[in-house]
This record gives sequence, structure tokens and C-alpha cells, in this order.
Amino acid sequence: MRLRPQLRSWFVVPTVVLGLASIGAQERLGPHAPESWPLWESYKTQFYDHQGRIVDHDDGDRTTSEAQAYGMFFSLVANDRDTFGGLLRWTQKAILPQATSRRRCQPGCGARRRMVRGE
Repeated sequence: MRLRPQLRSWFVVPTVVLGLASIGAQERLGPHAPESWPLWESYKTQFYDHQGRIVDHDDGDRTTSEAQAYGMFFSLVANDRDTFGGLLRWTQKAILPQATSRRRCQPGCGARRRMVRGE
């Protein structure tokens, strides 16, 4: 069963709030901000799989491109290069080929957006 995007907002909204809170805290602390970001470390412990993906345990342990993008963004904010590299490699290997080679819009599809199998 696929969940509607509104039902998955629990996954996105806390992540955005987490990131904005951290950015604000770093600006207040100035150049001597600590290297560790406890909220990111907690999020990573709960959702990051060491294969390099963010796993949604409440939706059949699946990974989405949106979750990968948020993981990469917050790993950059946290200056966590190892995690960013793992997320990027997994995304390039597992998601990108599916997104670019399996579907393409036929010429003239316009508003109808007919999707067909690619070669």
C-alpha cells in the first residue's frame, strides 16, 4: 500500500526543522561552533543504513530519492563527509539508473505526461 505524500510528512517536517535549528545555532555560535551535531547523529543512528541509504522503517524499510536528498543535505550541513559520500554512492548506484533509463516522456506528451518504457 502506497502512502499519500501528506502522510509521509512526518518524515520530512522533522528533518527540515532539525536542519533549520542547527543552522540558526551555528550562526549564533560563530566560528567556534562544535563539530558534533547531536540531532544529526541521532537521526543518522535511527535511519542511516551503512550501505549508504536512509531507510523508512515504518514503510516497509524502503528508501526514496527524497529521503536520500534530505540525508545528503543534512550531512553537508553537519560537515559529515563520510556519510555524504556513502549516501551519494548508494544513490548513484541504486536510484539514479532507475530514474534515468527506465522511463522517458514521449515527444509531445506535454500535459498528459505519458510515460513509456525506455530502452
